[in-house]
Formats: sequence, structure tokens, C-alpha cells
Amino acid sequence: TNETTPATMKVTLPLLFVLSLFFAVENAEGKILYRGVNQACAEFASGAIPGIPNKNYTFPSTKSVQYFLDKGMNTFRIPFLWERMQPTLGGEFDANYFKGIDGVVKYITDRKGFALLDPHNYIRYKLNGKSNVINGEGSNVTKAHFKSFWKSLASRYLNNAGVLFGLMNEPHGTTTQNVFDVQQAGLDGVRESGATQPVFIEGNAYSGAHSWNSTFYGKPNNADIMGNIVDPLNNVVYEMHQYFDTDSSGSHEECIKWDNSKMRTATRWLRSNGKKGFIGEFLATR
Repeated sequence: TNETTPATMKVTLPLLFVLSLFFAVENAEGKILYRGVNQACAEFASGAIPGIPNKNYTFPSTKSVQYFLDKGMNTFRIPFLWERMQPTLGGEFDANYFKGIDGVVKYITDRKGFALLDPHNYIRYKLNGKSNVINGEGSNVTKAHFKSFWKSLASRYLNNAGVLFGLMNEPHGTTTQNVFDVQQAGLDGVRESGATQPVFIEGNAYSGAHSWNSTFYGKPNNADIMGNIVDPLNNVVYEMHQYFDTDSSGSHEECIKWDNSKMRTATRWLRSNGKKGFIGEFLATR
């Protein structure tokens, strides 16, 4: 859940998300629509931009995808780095990097699965070696850049209903108002492209379910304003993350005895606002 990434590529596949009845997206019959795993690897070594394929990062393997499909899972979150996908703001996509992501997307959706695209950038973009908070004070990366990026990416999947759009992984270190503004811009870009698929929105403070209504990251908080996102198609899903160690970071081996009231607070927010919820990252202890 943090930004620290290894210098070399990880080779193990972590269990990263499980959908529960309360936070999964359900259809009218109460059936869970999305269940699956993250396919982490294309976003590895974020300090190495653009990075070397198969050394700093790689792309999800179809063998891994097929394994989980055979286990009954149907959804695969595919993290990637915006800088690798679009090395120049407003410019063309990197053909090889996009091909690597697109290949696994097509493998998943050709088998009736869902591919959730996930720029794993924490509401940042590295420009000339410097990390810029999107739309932040003094930043050279604007919400207009973000909107343009999503318009370009979504336009490539207009006719693929199996592709889902996760606008930004774990925003933090900025105001919730800015997170709202950036996410709204990304959503606007998706809809301007003509894409109609579900759009997944994360909140501030790493989008923790336990902290959705907390104030340690300032006011307004996620509960105050993230529900005001406007989608003309009313097809938004609120993605939250939840780890069960001492500080909810996922960085400790041991889980603690969990206070379920923290999750219930997020559940109540979703229900009272008529919103759909989704747990995008969940880590089990050894």
C-alpha cells in the first residue's frame, strides 16, 4: 500500500484482494460481480523510469491469469505506471508498454473476465525526475493532463465491456478536495471518450476503508465529499483498500484483532449514499 518498490522485479504473486458481501459490487439479485486478484508487476521499480523490461518490471503472465480463472475468479486488477504508459504528458503512448498491458487485458476479456486498469501512481507523475502531485500547488502536472490521459486510454476500449477503469491508486499527501478534483477530471475524460464501462474511484489517505470518515488527513475528508463525484451514466464504484495489521499499511506480517466497527462505518457510508463499494486490496497474513 506504500510507494516503496524494489530495485529488482518480484517473482512471487501476492494475494491482494478478496471481495466480501458488504464491499463487493452486487447485481440486483445480490450476486457478487467482481472477485479476483491483483496482477502486480508492470508497476514495479517506480524509481526506475522508464525501467528495463524483465529486470525492473514485467507484465502479468497469461499462465497466472488462467490459474485464477480456473479457480473461479473473474476480475484482475492490472497496475501500471502512467510514466511508462505515456512518457510525455499529452503525448503518444509507449507502444511496447501498452502492448504488454493490452495483451493481458485481451486475454482476460476474451475469456469473459474483467480487467481493471490501475495507474499505480498515488496521484503523482514523475517529470524530469521530480515527483509532481497532480494538480498540486506548484505542480507542472495538471488535472487537464490526467483527463487527457484517461480520454486517450479509455478510447482504446470503447467496444470491450470487460475493461474497467480504476482512475488512480491510493491518493495521499494532498487535500481531499484535490483528490476529488483530479478523480472527477479523470472520470470526465473517460466519459468524453465515449466509454460507458464502470469507473472506480479511490479516496484520499490511501483510500483506506477504516479511515474513510477519519479527519487525520484533514477536512473535508472522504466521507464529506467523495460521494459528490458526478457521472452522467451513474456508473461509479468506490474502491477502498484494507489491511489488517497494526497501522493498516500491509507492511507487517501479523494481523491484529480487528475492530469491525471501522469497516461498518464505510459500509454505512456506502449504503446511506446509495453507492457501490469494492475492496481493491486486501492482504492475508502468513
